[in-house]
Amino acid sequence: MQTRKRQGRIQNLKEKLETLKAFLSKGVNRSSSVYKVRNEVINNISYQWNKEAETSFQRWKNCMEAVPTVVPPTRGEVLSLHIAASPDEIGAMLFAERRRMQIPIYFVSRALPDVEQSYAASEKLILALVHATRRLRRYFKDHPIRVLTDKPFERAFLNPDGTRRVVKWAKELEEYDIEYEKKRSFRRTK
Repeated sequence: MQTRKRQGRIQNLKEKLETLKAFLSKGVNRSSSVYKVRNEVINNISYQWNKEAETSFQRWKNCMEAVPTVVPPTRGEVLSLHIAASPDEIGAMLFAERRRMQIPIYFVSRALPDVEQSYAASEKLILALVHATRRLRRYFKDHPIRVLTDKPFERAFLNPDGTRRVVKWAKELEEYDIEYEKKRSFRRTK
């Protein structure tokens, strides 16, 4: 079992590295001066840095600066949690809002086994929240959390005929300072 988990983590890392590689390759056009410089330096050919290379480098640098950076939250800061569920996966992204921009702090997700794939959409969202609280316990303990979603799933907590699992999850979530808010649009980070 441990070997399979380790192989899964390695595969996940490979996929993330491939995504990063694809992103970076779009930032530097293969015909750009930066790419030529790289090849000439690798092949020990002398190269004179010129205006074209500088322009290409600045374009690539601007692209890299636009990528959101994961940052630690400040003590007591209100954090936002976006949750999402698809038919076979759940995920949550924890953010801090600074200067009307959302700065990512942490992301968690997991694939759903067949049994959980049959849950109602609202139950999957609650499960995404529960999963986030378990994985990000220290953030939930030290910060008020604002759950942002475009689906009004918190009504499922109020349903007296709710399933046993929803009642169990509601009890588990009671220990945290969580408020629910309708998702609104934000500017992307710089």
